[in-house]
Amino acid sequence: MPLRSRAGTLLLLIGGLALVGWMGYALTYRGDSSGADRRAGGVVDVAVFLPERADWADIREGVALCRARGLLGEVVEDLETITFRTPEHGREVRLSWFEGGGVVTTRDRVNRLIDRPIAPLAFLGSNNTVLTAGLAEALHEAVDHRGGSGLRPDPVLLVPWATTVRVDRPGAASLPLLDLYPGRTFRFCPNNRQEAELVSRVVSGQEGEPVGAVLMVDGNDPYSRDLAEGFERAIGLVAPEAKVVIRRLDLSSPGLVGSDDRPGPAELEEADRIWRFVAEASGEGPVWAVLPLQGSPTRRMIRALVDRSGPIGPRVLDRLQVLCGDGIGRTTLATLAGRCTLPVWCVSSGTLPEIEVEGAGEAADLGASQIPAEIIAALARVLDQAGPPPDLASALARLDLSADDPAAFGRSLAFEASGERRATDLGHVLAIVPGRSDVLAFGPPRVEDLGGEPRSRRSLAGAVPVDDHRATR
Repeated sequence: MPLRSRAGTLLLLIGGLALVGWMGYALTYRGDSSGADRRAGGVVDVAVFLPERADWADIREGVALCRARGLLGEVVEDLETITFRTPEHGREVRLSWFEGGGVVTTRDRVNRLIDRPIAPLAFLGSNNTVLTAGLAEALHEAVDHRGGSGLRPDPVLLVPWATTVRVDRPGAASLPLLDLYPGRTFRFCPNNRQEAELVSRVVSGQEGEPVGAVLMVDGNDPYSRDLAEGFERAIGLVAPEAKVVIRRLDLSSPGLVGSDDRPGPAELEEADRIWRFVAEASGEGPVWAVLPLQGSPTRRMIRALVDRSGPIGPRVLDRLQVLCGDGIGRTTLATLAGRCTLPVWCVSSGTLPEIEVEGAGEAADLGASQIPAEIIAALARVLDQAGPPPDLASALARLDLSADDPAAFGRSLAFEASGERRATDLGHVLAIVPGRSDVLAFGPPRVEDLGGEPRSRRSLAGAVPVDDHRATR
């Protein structure tokens, strides 16, 4: 073969191999820009670790809400990615969803992502404490193993829905969830202490300080134990003289607890104990039955209390208030409203429904899409600048949006030094009361209202009726 022909064939072969290599790189890294492009202000990747497609749908809805408010530029959606541009400088931000997976799978995925030449600048997840703790620990280990590259800051972890304050670790002391990946974890939802304090302050403001409280704790559920600690602390703040009794349930005992929403023998027995506690409580003030439980156990205990209230006289019956965390929500209360003989209070992480949100279509009742919308709005705000992307941890720590900021959704958005969200106007309380068929919503007590005279239940001052057909997460 002539030398020129061989040289041409060799060049074609080299070119083909180079093309194949380039395509493999592009497919492997899902279209990442080069390091030079990133440092010049290229695409910013956000890895979304949520197990269910419904969770990913909430993220999509959050992006749609931000776009409707003019907080984003162009938005391009695919099955597992959403790309948007910031409104002023047009920085491209790409959300990539990683479906399902347990703790081990999460660790493997995090390691692969961190090992990329251009790793994501943020990780978003997850929808429960176990997966969120696994994600935080995996990030901490992967970042430590990689070491500082000098080319980019370490990624941040954005927590949308995990509320537990402290997490259990096998063979070690419990640790705050936000300390598993310290200094770079930001929780956008209220935590269990904030939720418990919000419910406790609203109920004591409406009904007066309790003289006693019974806490029903699922000893096998870390969420229940953590939320119960939050309620015990909150009761100490609003009613330091109240007598508090803690009852521990074993909800794994077959035959003793009910199935679905029907109480079993153990739950009916606990209801009897609560009613005896109410009857024997000294003083004239209310008594609280606090249920820091998951959804189905909460509904069973409410039904057990109602079922066992038949022989209870009206003077005792009127003293009991049932307090819950976020194990139940508006859907459950709407089902019980008008039929339940007991007042029931629970917490919602959203904005009080009376606040109007431009572009949301109606009064701000954004449900599960509100926190994703706040996360997207925060990212768009801190990334909307020319030049290289900022250190997201420092930028989020400086973020301070007032409730009337265009990028806010009816409430402020800022973080404590720990990464917890400031709770001044975070969340609201939902309630049903006997004799009313609607669900009521109460905003957080104003600072000037704390310590004031209790308001009567009949007036329900500050309550906003909520349509029963609206559901929240």
